[in-house]
Order: sequence, then structure tokens, then C-alpha cells
Amino acid sequence: MALAGKKDDFQLSTYERLPFLIALGAALVVWLPFQDPINIPKLAVITLGTFLVLPLLKSAFSREFTVVLVLLGTFAVVLVVLSILDNDLYRSVIGAYGRKTGSLIYICMATIFAISMRYTKIREQNLLLYVLAGSGSVLGIYGYFQYLDLDPINWVNPFSTIVLTLGNPNFASAFLAISASAALWLAFRNQQAIGPTSMYLAITIVLSCLVYLSNSQQGFLILAVNVAILGLVKLSGKAKRWQGLYLATVTVVGAFGLFGMLQKGPLATWLYQPSISFRGDYWRAAINMFSENLLFGVGLDNYGENYTKYRDVTQVVNSGPETIADSAHNVFLQMAATGGVPLFASYLLIQIYVLWQGVKILKANAAEKSNYLGCAIFAMWLGFQAQSFISVENLGIITFGWILGGAVCGISLNKNIAQSSSRTKNDRSSKFQIATKVLLGTLSFALIVSWFIFSIRITTADAQLQKAKYLVINETSDQEAAAKAGMLVETLRKNPSEKTYTTQVAAELVKLRYIEEAKKRLREAFPNGTYSRKALYILGEISIVENDVENLIKMRKAIAEIDPFNYVNNFALVQLLVDRGNQSEAKAIFEKTKRYAIQFPEYQAALNALKENS
Repeated sequence: MALAGKKDDFQLSTYERLPFLIALGAALVVWLPFQDPINIPKLAVITLGTFLVLPLLKSAFSREFTVVLVLLGTFAVVLVVLSILDNDLYRSVIGAYGRKTGSLIYICMATIFAISMRYTKIREQNLLLYVLAGSGSVLGIYGYFQYLDLDPINWVNPFSTIVLTLGNPNFASAFLAISASAALWLAFRNQQAIGPTSMYLAITIVLSCLVYLSNSQQGFLILAVNVAILGLVKLSGKAKRWQGLYLATVTVVGAFGLFGMLQKGPLATWLYQPSISFRGDYWRAAINMFSENLLFGVGLDNYGENYTKYRDVTQVVNSGPETIADSAHNVFLQMAATGGVPLFASYLLIQIYVLWQGVKILKANAAEKSNYLGCAIFAMWLGFQAQSFISVENLGIITFGWILGGAVCGISLNKNIAQSSSRTKNDRSSKFQIATKVLLGTLSFALIVSWFIFSIRITTADAQLQKAKYLVINETSDQEAAAKAGMLVETLRKNPSEKTYTTQVAAELVKLRYIEEAKKRLREAFPNGTYSRKALYILGEISIVENDVENLIKMRKAIAEIDPFNYVNNFALVQLLVDRGNQSEAKAIFEKTKRYAIQFPEYQAALNALKENS
């Protein structure tokens, strides 16, 4: 099998390769002056890049892509409808603070997926693997600097120093594994000299070692999927008994590995991590959200705000009431919980379709041994999907995942890859094509202009808050306190739609004793009186400062409604009610809470309060 395409193989222009550059930029970019130095710059790169390549979408309007375009279009329409129906349009479109995975990012992903289908050529399949292996090598070097505590950036993560430019060792492990997998597939191409093979194998080993050092299992899951499929591809054409024996071995080893991750079987000692149990807590909460909000979910990227309401008592007792999550740590459950049946179904159908096309590639390669690179891309997509069952979407990785999905469909559906071209000189542009080109070009220009306006608002607000929060002042100086308070409030003027800013600013204003200003900002952000969990805690703190016991009780009750198993809050509420002489209500809450929280010190304090006032 040839390493590259024939001489007449169509090669993309620099503009048409922009999706690869978008994915690469999203993986690498950070901007330290921001309070969120990871997700905001990555969001900016992905959205601007998608708007720039939007005119390329016209070439995806082809008969062979009809089914997948309908699936992608349905997914996008569902996202738009859910955003319109949401009571927090900003969060549903942009995403929760610290995540930024709202409807905007997924519509961008659907667009990049469609473009990747059309521009999947033989040479570009090689290029995609080169980009993944190369970017992983660059970040791998940075990862070893982090492991040796030589990182010039003081990232704060309690689990591992290896976070790369992705903010979390799990994301770092996943990205390194995808890159190592790309290098592995490049190493075992046919008709290749020993030099390149040795180089790619070295990259695979070095990156795999870094995956191990990151103390995260996600990377090994991706590597295992790729190694398994690579072995299957290499056995193509061999006797069926060998293929059957290999598949049986992979199945058994995979089963033992899965049970080991779940703390069962002989491999549990090496594979189980406590974070697996935490994920079980997050999954159960997501299932509860989904079952009680089947039609629309709890709101796009709104899992974190609803987590305490839907978590069960097991999570609270085992991990404590302050252990919360902003994601289901399973992309499929995240879709179900936040978007209900429509979003879950539309997303699932896309993944099933890609899986189907990938299996077709494997079958075709088994029969003809004609598409090694297609098998490689499918295997990496499958590894990406495997880790999505135990992880959240990360903006530094997500673009590569959707490009891989689009590439799988493109490889399978483009019957003649080498000759398939949207720029063939002999093709005549129909009126529809011309109109589509003009429409997409105009839309691209409008979105780019809007992007510059909107991104200035988001980025300046985030940088302003970062600067204001860490401004050191003389606490006895009213003038310096007023200056800091002014800087904090200015953040809300720059971006009043981000409610996380409001709660952070209000908390800082309380520290400065600007109580009325803090209450005013919270009322403006939550005009209907339905406060977020963080806002309720801030209002409770204000009640303590003002010695307003009645309002503190009100806040504690409101917290109990959205966090019913929080025994710390419940027992504190018991003591407040006892002090106010409301023995009957206090006893009712006490009896309900003690069923699962009798072993905690807060129980004894509440019991003593009841006894003293009985």
C-alpha cells in the first residue's frame, strides 16, 4: 500500500486545511491574564476559526452526505431551540463558566465535522496524523517539564502536575494518548524505512510514559482501543482462526480491564482509582436529571447548577456535601441530562452513524487491504469516544474528536477520494451553489464582525475580574477599598450576562463590607428571586454580618430545597429554628437528616441544641 496518494491526488490549499489549524490552536492556546486562562482563549480560537472556514461548508452539500448532513442539521436545530427556550440564554449559548461548552461550541463542531467530511483526501489523512503526533510531541516536552517541576507557569492542580495546556491531568492524558496513537499508526505503515518507523515508535513510547506519569487512566483506555484495532488490521488477510483467536483474546483482556477499573477482579489493584467511584455519583445524578426532565433537560451546560438537587444521599455521605461537579463526566449522559431526549437522541445518532461508517472501513480494508489510514482515523475516533464515557468535553481536545468523526464519514462515503474535489475545474457551479456560496460568505463575515465585538466583552471582563480580585489593598483605607469595589463592579458592566461573575463580585464586595452593593448586584442578576446555590450562600453570609436571623433561616431553607441531602446546612438550620423557638419544624428536619448523617459531628451539635431547648 502506498504511503501517500498518487500524483494526481488532490491536495488541499492552506485555507482548506484551517480546521486542522483550529484544532491545533485550541489545544495549545492559553492566556494567563484571564481568570479562566484555558477555556476562554480556546473558545475564541474555535469560534473564530469556524466562522473563517464557514464558506467551505458549501462543498459538503453533496448527495452522498445527505444522511449525515440531516443528522448534523437536526443536532444544530435542537441546540438552537433549547437555547431559545432556556431562561439563561447566555449560559445556554456560551456555556457554564469554566467549561464553555454551550450550544455555540457544538454548532461549531457540527460545522467542522461537515467540512472535514468533504476535505478528506489521502494526503490529508497523513497530515491529520502528522498534526496529532507533532502537537503531542510538543506538548509532551512541556509535560515532562511539568513533571520535573520546571514549568514557568504555576498551574494549580491537586491531582498531578502534568496538565499541559488543558488544565487537568485527565485531559492531558487523553490528548497525549490520541497523539501517541497517531504516532503508533504512522510507525506501522507499510513500505516505510526503518528510520521513520523508529522515530514514531519512540514518540509513542515517550508519550505513553507521560500518560502513566499523569496518574490518569483515560489515556490508557484510548491506547488500548488503538492497539486492539491495529492488531486486527495487521491480521487482515490472515487465517480466520488467527483472527478469531485475536478477537477472543482482546475481548477477555478488555473485560478483565473493565472489571479492574470497577474495583473487581485481579486487575483492580492496578486499574481502580477512587475517581471511578466519584464518576458513579455524577452518572447517577445525570440519570436523575434526565428522568425528571425528559423533554428539555435541566438546561444546556447547566449540570453543575443542578447537581446538588439531583445527587443522592450516597454521594453526600461518602464524599461530603461540598464535593460537587459541573459535568456528568460522561458526554452521552451530559447530553441527556442537560438537553433531554431531543439532544441525547440527535447526538447519539451522529455517533452511531460514524461508528457504522467506521465498521465499513474496517470491513473494506479486511477484504482489500486498501485503507490503512482510514482504519487509523477510525481507531482514534473510537478511542476518543471511549474516553468520552468517563470524561467531560474539553475545548482543547473536542475539535480533534469531531474532525476525526467527519474524516471517518468522508473516507467511507467518498468512493473516489483521490478524484473527489470541490474545486475541479470541469465542475459547473449551479445557481444554488452560487447562492449558497454568497450566503455562507456573507454569514461568515457577519459572524466574524460579531465575534470581535462579543469577544472583547468577554475577555476584558474576565481580565478585569482577575485583576480586581488579586489587587492587594490596605484594608484600613476606605479609598483603596472603594477603588477595588469600583473595579469589581466594572466587571459586571463589561459582561452583565455571566452570573458567575456576579456571585464572585458579590463575595468580594462582602469582604470589603460593601453589603448593599453586593445585594443590589445579586438582585440584578437574579431578578425573579430564584438564586443560584452560590448566591444563596453569599446572602446567608450577608445575613450573618447583618445579624438578620430570619433572613438567614430563609436562605438555609432555600439551600435545603436545591441541596436536600446537605446535612451541614440541614443541621445548621435545625439550630437556627431551635433558637427561634420553632421546635416542631426543627425536629422534623433533624429526624429526616439523622437517618443518613448520624455519624457526623454536625449531628451532635444539632442534638445538643434540641436537648437544651426541650
